[in-house]
Amino acid sequence: MRYRCGEVEVAVTRCLEAGSLLETYTFTNVGRSDVTLSEAGIYTPFNDHYPDAQSCMTSRVNAHIWPGGHAAYVQAVPMSGRGLSLGMMVTGGAVVHYQISGRSLAWSASNMCGVISLILPDMHLKPGESAGISWRLFAYDKPQAFFRKLEANGGVWVEAEKYVLEKGDTARVTLHSRESLEKLSARKNGVPVPVRRTAEGWMVESPMEELGEACFEFLYDGGKRTRANCLTVSSARELLAKRVNFIIDRQQMTRRDDPRYGAYLVYDNETDELFLNDRPTVSPADRDEGGERLGMGVLKSIWTKPVGSCRSSKPLPRFSRTTT
Repeated sequence: MRYRCGEVEVAVTRCLEAGSLLETYTFTNVGRSDVTLSEAGIYTPFNDHYPDAQSCMTSRVNAHIWPGGHAAYVQAVPMSGRGLSLGMMVTGGAVVHYQISGRSLAWSASNMCGVISLILPDMHLKPGESAGISWRLFAYDKPQAFFRKLEANGGVWVEAEKYVLEKGDTARVTLHSRESLEKLSARKNGVPVPVRRTAEGWMVESPMEELGEACFEFLYDGGKRTRANCLTVSSARELLAKRVNFIIDRQQMTRRDDPRYGAYLVYDNETDELFLNDRPTVSPADRDEGGERLGMGVLKSIWTKPVGSCRSSKPLPRFSRTTT
């Protein structure tokens, strides 16, 4: 199939091979001047509409999307947990992130989460030049069967021993592949780090001394790359203490003349204020003061041994009252 969008022609080919569906999307500049394609995306058929429980259990999936560059993949797992799952692996080109579009008040908010599109790297095409992406779709039964099939078809995938670490811990990130990889190297936040061969694959071990996110990137096979991101925190207990204090200081309604007095609300960090759930331009779904905020009160109530003190700069009610 061929499509035309301005000076760009898109050719789509599909074929079956050994029980898998192979798809290729090729973008060709058929004009006389250079063309740049930015944020080009391909819609994928992972149904993200949830009209009722029965439909979810029989014909909906949880789509786990990993936009890991040349090693991107998707696992579409039935919500019921029964039956075969759908796997997708990139075999040519790359997916750098994904996008959700089409979500609005007209689609009943949470019941229609939008349409998923996989976003390709920006493409600069000279006249007559082509670029694109190809991927393989296949069925599998158990989680590890997905990675076995991915590797059997020449794919690679990255796994971290832990994705959230405390300061001073050592991160261990492994690139898995059945095949030998050419010119393999790794970087941590852009700085080269050593890689060693193990029985599982190629591993990077790195002490985590700086707080924040660290990107472990593997480069292989002449320009291909993928990554894993790890987060370093001062300590799990200190992180929880900061969260509890944030809830106490900022997320409880303290206006006694408001019917939501005592309730925990969403907080808008951009405007530095409580996000009141009565604005006519937004949907109230997923932001009501009773339904999805109850965990805040539970967390505060079980926080018996905080690091420092759980303090409050505002007068708080002796109990929380929610509008359910």
